[in-house]
This record gives sequence, C-alpha cells and structure tokens, in this order.
Amino acid sequence: MSFLIASPLMNPLIIFMLWVLLGWKIALLYFIVLGVFSILVGFVFSKLNLVGTYKGVTVKGDGFFSNKQGSRVKQALNDAWAFLYPMLPYLFIGVFIGAFIYGFVPAEFITKYASGDGIFSVMIASVIGIPMYIRPETMLPIAEALVSKGMSMGTVIALVIGGAGASIPEVVMLSKLFKKKFLVAFISAILIVAISTGLIVNLIL
Repeated sequence: MSFLIASPLMNPLIIFMLWVLLGWKIALLYFIVLGVFSILVGFVFSKLNLVGTYKGVTVKGDGFFSNKQGSRVKQALNDAWAFLYPMLPYLFIGVFIGAFIYGFVPAEFITKYASGDGIFSVMIASVIGIPMYIRPETMLPIAEALVSKGMSMGTVIALVIGGAGASIPEVVMLSKLFKKKFLVAFISAILIVAISTGLIVNLIL
C-alpha cells in the first residue's frame, strides 16, 4: 500500500511540475506530507489483514523464466504481455472517459462547486479529480488554471491527489488483482490522503 500510494503520487514528474507551476514551497510541502501519509497508510493496512483479498496473477506457462526456450528477456516480455493484454480494453475505456471529461467539462463548473478552502470544497475536488486524471502532463496545467481562477491551493492539491492516486485505469488494473474489499479500502485511503493533504496545505499556506 505504501508503494501503491507513493509511486503515482510522488512521481518525480508531478513534483517537478508542481515546483514549476505552483512554486517550490507547494512542491516541498506536497512531498513531505505525501511521504508521511504513504508510510502511515501502509502501517494501517498491515493491521487490516487484507492479504486474503489478493486474487493472484495467472500468466501463460508455468511462471517467469520457467520455460527454458528463448532468452530470459523474451520470456519476461511474453509473461508481461500475457498479463497486460486482458486489461487493455478496460484501460482504453478509462482513458476515454477521462479524456471526455477533460475536453468537455469546463473549469468554471469545477470552480463553482469547489472554489473554497473548507473541508466540503476539498472533498468535492478529491472526488472530481478521479475521472479527470489522464497524465500529470495534462492534470497539472489544469491545476494551474484552476488556481488562477480562484480555487484554493489545498483544494487543487486534493484534486491532483484524488486523480493521480485513484485514476480509473489504475483502479481497473487493481480490480484484476484484488477483491472489492481491497479496492474500497484503497480508494477510501486515497480520498482520506487527498482531503487531509488539501486541508493541511490550506492551513499552512
């Protein structure tokens, strides 16, 4: 869980773009708070006994490198493709939904309902960010535009965390590996992290 949270949310590209677009103070605060939360969430999940929610992964053959034919690189690529191929349709669906919302939902609509710095606005932003997220290269320029239109910095950060942490393609992939109980716990953790971080940013800045 610590890895699943830290990997997308502490992506060096996100940190760098936050620095460039919103300033080094925001980037540093984001890095510190997310680092602490990723550790805390991992600790909490270790106490929830969710090991049984793992479905297991089925690959062609008997597993990695068990087939002695061909190079190890070729075997690794074959196993990776066998795992990825069934997920592709769902990934395309998720990206399409995100692209549709990104292209047709105006920023004014978002700022109308999530322009304040209170907990309600931060909660709305964290949920809205989930279907909006495509890639950090597209999400963070939206964040800069929202700040320029009056959205508070913490609310924007909650939007970014909600999207990057629980994007539709990522949730779809996790659904192939884990049962619904884990997915509910994972999405809940992301939203809690997004809301908490947004409130902390608003409080400090």
